[in-house]
Amino acid sequence: MVKKSTKPHPLANETSWQEFWKSFWNGEKPKQNSDNIVTGHYNTNTKRAITQRINYIINDSKSIKIGKTGDSYLRLDFNDYRGTYKEMHLIYKSSSEEYISTAEEDYIKKFSKSHASKIDNKTDKRVGKMYSYDGYYYMYVVSR
Repeated sequence: MVKKSTKPHPLANETSWQEFWKSFWNGEKPKQNSDNIVTGHYNTNTKRAITQRINYIINDSKSIKIGKTGDSYLRLDFNDYRGTYKEMHLIYKSSSEEYISTAEEDYIKKFSKSHASKIDNKTDKRVGKMYSYDGYYYMYVVSR
């Protein structure tokens, strides 16, 4: 059973006027694409599907960054992605924070070797703790 947060979402009370000014000063936030999101245990079949999705995205992009989040909507709103990246592709979804963290590390290492000039990640180490509002965690790729 997936545990959902009882806390209100940080952007729940944001007005369209506030969003307008954020976009004006910091650029537009990337569009979210959750087509063909991979779910399930982190096993051979899941890894194969994730690799295929990332290969497709990386071949069609100038550069990418691989990351993880507990809330894709909130992550899109951060200034480091606004105006820089055009699209956030949700790649892998799980209720296990450990699966997502492991997958993020594995794929940053894998694609840093095979496509070093297209990867914007600065480290392949785990950074930060995730908090989920819907009970799920996501590995994503943002692309230019």
